[in-house]
Parts: sequence; structure tokens; C-alpha cells
Amino acid sequence: MDLVRKSKLYFSIRFDENGMVSDDYDGTVVLKTASNGTAGCTLEMALDLPQTMEWLPQVPQPGDYYDVAVRFKYPTAQRYTMYFFTNHRNELGPEMAKAILAGREKVTRPLLYFDYEVTCYEQLRQIDADLAELAKFDAPARAAAETGGKQLAAWYKLNESLSEVDYQSRRYFQFKALNRLAEDLRNARAAALTRLPQFGKNHALVFAVPCWNDKEMVNNFTLPEISLANARSVALRVAPGEIDSFSAGLWALRELANVTFDVEPFRNAAGKTVDAAIEKFHVKCWYQGMGYTELTQSRIGLVPELLVKNSDLVESDHVLRNNLPQIYHNGRVARLYPDDSAELRPIRYGPAEFLRQFWVRFRFPEDTPAGNYTTELTVRAGNEVLGTLPVAVEVLPFQLGKSPIRSQIYTLSHWGEAGDELALAEIRNLVRHGVDTVGLHEKSATLPHVVELMKTGGLSVERIYLQGDGDFYIWPDIDQERLGQIVKAGLEAKKVPGVKDVYFYLPDEAMGEKLKKSIPIADEIHRLGGKTWGAASRGWINVPGADKIFNHMNQSGPPPIPKDLTTRIHRDGNEIFCYNFPQGGLEAPQRYRRHFGILMYGSDYDGTMTWCWYWPYEGAEYDCWNEFNEHFWKQHCMVYPTRNGVIDTLQYEGWARGINDLRYLGKLLELREKLLPEAKLGREIDDFIGAIKKDPYAATEDQEAVRDRMIDLILRTRKMVEKR
Repeated sequence: MDLVRKSKLYFSIRFDENGMVSDDYDGTVVLKTASNGTAGCTLEMALDLPQTMEWLPQVPQPGDYYDVAVRFKYPTAQRYTMYFFTNHRNELGPEMAKAILAGREKVTRPLLYFDYEVTCYEQLRQIDADLAELAKFDAPARAAAETGGKQLAAWYKLNESLSEVDYQSRRYFQFKALNRLAEDLRNARAAALTRLPQFGKNHALVFAVPCWNDKEMVNNFTLPEISLANARSVALRVAPGEIDSFSAGLWALRELANVTFDVEPFRNAAGKTVDAAIEKFHVKCWYQGMGYTELTQSRIGLVPELLVKNSDLVESDHVLRNNLPQIYHNGRVARLYPDDSAELRPIRYGPAEFLRQFWVRFRFPEDTPAGNYTTELTVRAGNEVLGTLPVAVEVLPFQLGKSPIRSQIYTLSHWGEAGDELALAEIRNLVRHGVDTVGLHEKSATLPHVVELMKTGGLSVERIYLQGDGDFYIWPDIDQERLGQIVKAGLEAKKVPGVKDVYFYLPDEAMGEKLKKSIPIADEIHRLGGKTWGAASRGWINVPGADKIFNHMNQSGPPPIPKDLTTRIHRDGNEIFCYNFPQGGLEAPQRYRRHFGILMYGSDYDGTMTWCWYWPYEGAEYDCWNEFNEHFWKQHCMVYPTRNGVIDTLQYEGWARGINDLRYLGKLLELREKLLPEAKLGREIDDFIGAIKKDPYAATEDQEAVRDRMIDLILRTRKMVEKR
């Protein structure tokens, strides 16, 4: 692969004879400034090209050149082609104040431009948001917004009036003025919240927090917007047997002790209680690398992620912006941390203006009659009631169907070594979240017992996926004798009733010559009675014979996949799944719900299987709970291991909700089969499904609207089928 300098700061990549950039390439590129002299320096950057380049519009051919836009973490880079000196976490200091421009913008004041776009970017964005929010409140708030707007305009005007040299000398004082304005606006917003009628009674706000919208997630320092503060009830529709959630927030201006919350049993319209399962959690915020957007270490952010009953399991240092988990013992093992509490423990609310979020997960029994049910969440500090949140749930008159695609995930299971109690706890957790089956990391001696545990816990054992780890590691130059031993050991799993096929993992993410070496390996596995699976980036199919290698292919996202590719794969009865869209570990429940839900069905995948349920980066002392002991990658965790199980996360709940979306879709497809092809309602369902297939991104943009549409179509179809 050649990396070639193009005009100014654009680059081209020439693809090698294998037709793809090497996944492990890490090069250093020297970027020189534009000739207009807006920045007088030379910049060197290390670019991990597979992580930074945009997805290509078509499969590259050997010798082809493609323009690449380098993707940076700051929002500026989404709007301008700009480059700055940064370290590996994209932290910038005042001495890095020279912007290097790509020629799209002519900037005569690079230092001031840099401050607007980087140094003060987040603060200016927050000030704009505060001004807009204050305008929605009462007269005193609107007056504060007017005053603040004038101060901000004067701040900009003074900046623009100064020369570059004078601005540099006043820069410190301008930063202080901006900080004062930001603090004044925050105080004005806090005061406006205390004037809301619902605050006055208990000197606190209790409100509903959206569960599934990444843009509406809150952390401990969030000031509730007026729309959030006024969200004073919850209304949901669920199928019997479905696991669903709702969330509440608490905000006050005083420190409180022994804060907890209760949820009353659900009652039907006649006032009779229903035996619905209810689980209560605190949403724990902690510091993570970047958060919300990608799986590499960059800026540090405080993000909501962990669902815990003991909030003291992890404490955060808001000065050092780091975390202090309770360590059980040291050593290179996964189980460093104590188990969570069995019951919800009270917390101390504080300091003032500190937001706390609560989470409730519930499930109505499968035989629950359709109808309306209500409950109430009550937040208390000791015996003092701080607020209540009424919740109304409509239980639907049908159970969920079978998903039209399979939902799987890689794991570091080690269940044969963990002990049956811990193994079953993890397996049952996966089943509760809708997982069909998993990739296994096991020793050959304990494999049959592990498969028995999977059956007991509820995971499907029809297909057993052996990951390329430990006893089942297959490398490109493996000799036939060793390969035969591995296959023989793996096929022992077929002695367990219910196992139909055993899949052996070919060399991971192989391309080019490395992938060609997998062809005879796959042939031998097939001859011995096994099946093959593996993961690869786009372009793998261009290797001659590659479409015959994998019985199950995990192709790196994003969708869609070319129709001719799915045709070639399905022609021989093989399957294509999606992974790395993204990998596990982003604190983004909405993204996982969408990307591993109905969008995948619309993109013609047979299923999803990303990496990983929890994975401590190998170079990071195998510690899932320490985000910052690895200099580049975040820990890839949908859950976090403890001594007796795992801690669930918001992204894990979002992923599970996406699987339930697929089960609603499965129910709709099942009922569609019972309608006459020419039925008007049938055509309406066909149009709905057709829109998902035609443009899955556009069709799944509002996932709650998609679910509501499916529920309405299901209800109407059931009525029509019952009439027939």
C-alpha cells in the first residue's frame, strides 16, 4: 500500500495487490502548511488509516487511488478540513494554538479562529444552549437570557476588534470573562428550575428521563431542560413476557442523605395487583474515553453507563476525571471486583445541583391479560418524599414473535473454568437480553459440559461457534495433523443432544494471501464434518474462492451489503452476519438498538454478531474496569464482570431493545402470512416492509415510531385474522 500526498492536506491511498488496506497499518504522515502562511510549522501525525478513513463507495481494485478524508474527534473536523497538534487523546494546550488549514477557508486570525473552534468550542456551544433554554422559562429567566446575549455579543465584538498580538495578550482575561458568563447563565437556569411549580412543594424535581435517545442522555452535571423537568409521567406499551424499562431523574439544590426510590406493584383497572417482575437500579456515571462516539481513547467524558444497586461499587474523581472501583484482589484475572448488592442501596445526594438517575426494568408474565396497568415511582430521602412519577403501561393482546434474523455476540466465556453457578448466571443474563447464542472461548476438555450449561441456561446449542482462541486456535500455516486434532476435539460437542453443527473460527480478519491460506484449511474442516466461520473487513469477497470459505461470515459494518454478495453467499446455503457496527463498549443505547435491530433486517443480513460481550484489551492487564490503562482502545464492554455475574449497562439494554424490535417485526411477518396477498391491509404491511428494505437508514431513523407502527399494524391484522 502506498500513501501519497495530494493537494494540500488531502490524501490518496493506493490499494495493494490484495485489494485492501492492511488492518494493522500505522503510518506517520508529514503534513506541511498551506503556502499562504497561515501557520508556520510542520505537523507530524500518526494515522491509523482503517480507523480514520471513510467507508469507500465501492470495492477497491489493485492499483486504484481513493481520496481519504481524515476523521478527527472534534466537531470542527466535521465541518472543516482542519488539523491541529494533538496528543493521543486529542487534548490540546494553549501552545498548540496554530491551526493548519486545508485551503477551504481563508483565516487571517488563526489563533482566534482556533479558540472559537477548539479551545472555547464546547463552552460556547453550552452558552448558546443556556441562552436558548432560558428563553423558554419565565420573565426573570428571559431577562437573564437577554442580558447574557448582550454580554456574549460584546465578548465577540472585543475579540474581533483586537489585533492578533493584542488578542494574545488579552486571551487569558477573555477566557475568564467567558467563564463568568457561563457560570452566570448556569446559575440563572438553576434559579429558573426552582421557580417551577413542581419544585416548590418538595424543593426537588423528579421527572422521567428518556431511555433510548443518545442525544437526551444525562449525567451528574446535567441541568434539566424545561421539557425534561416537565416530563412528569411515563406511558408505555409492552407485550406480555417482554422486558422493558423506564427511567427517572432527581435534581435538587440541597444535599440529601439516604436517597432511594420505591416502585409500587402494578395494578389493573380494577385496582388488583399484578405479579410483574420489577428490578431497580441506580444509573452510575463514570469517566470514559471519549464516550458516545467511538471506541478509541480521545477526550475524557463523564457518561451514564452502569446499572448498579450499590452506587458505591465505583466512585468517580471529578477533579482528576478518573474512576475508583472497589478492587477485590490484584492479578491478571477478569474477576477483580466484588459483586453488586442484591438489593437497592440508598445513596447520598450531593453536592447541590447534582443530578441522579434511576432505572426500572420490568416484565409482565406471559399470561397477563391485555389491558391498562399503573404504578408509581416515589423518590425519598429517608422518610421525606421528594417526588413521584406515575407510570401507565398498556399490556398488548399478543406475545412477541420470533426475530427474522439471529442476534449473537462474541464472548470471553471461560465457563468451563468459571464454575457452574457463575457460568449459568452469565448465560441466563444473555438469554434475558435476547441473545440466541454466542462465540465460545473454552478448553476442549470442558466443551461438552459448557454446551450442556448453555442448554440449561436457555441459549441455543443448534450451532456451536468456537472462537479462534485457546485450544481451538487455527493459524494460517497450521499443519494438517494439528488441524485434525482441533476439529476432532470440537466435534465432541455434537454428543450433546440438540447440537447440529460445530463452527471453527478461521484466521481472524484475514485478507489477501493470508485469506487464501484459509481455503485449504476450510476444505479440510468441511471434509472432517465441521463448519467454518470468521470475520473480515470489506473486500474479502474479492479473493478468488473466498465465497466458498465461510459457512458463516461476520462482515465488518456498516450496511448495506451488495445484493450480488448476499446472492453468492446464500447460493451455497451460507450466512452473512454484521459485526463492528460498532464493536461493544460505546455508551450509546440508541445506536445499538438501531444498528443491531431492524436496520440489519432491512440490510439483508442473516444476523448480527459483534465483538464483544466484555473484553479487556489484552495490553491493558485484562482489566475491564480500568478505561485508562490502555493508551489507544477503550475497553469493549457491553457488561462488566464481577465475582458472581456481570453489571448491565445502558448500551446493553439498548441492544436488547433492538432485538425486541425485531421480535415485533417477526410477529408482524407471521401475521402477514395469514392475510390474502391482495388484502388492502396486507399491501399496507408490504409497503412498510418494502420501505425498510429500500432504505433501512431512513426507515429506522425514529425507532419508537417504527415500533408504534408495527404494534398498530399487528393489532389491526389480528382483528382481521380473527374475523376470518
